[in-house]
Amino acid sequence: MIVTIDTDEPTTAQVEYGEGSNGVYTQATPIDTIYKTQHNIIINELKPNCCV
Repeated sequence: MIVTIDTDEPTTAQVEYGEGSNGVYTQATPIDTIYKTQHNIIINELKPNCCV
């Protein structure tokens, strides 16, 4: 899965994700430390029927 994040101002980016609906995310992508306005983050570890 590719997550695209667009922002008005340059920023870093990271996606946290995990199973369940309690708002606690157990996994995260590495932080993209380059300040920019568009980030494309690839998540390879998703299981079927799991949401980001």
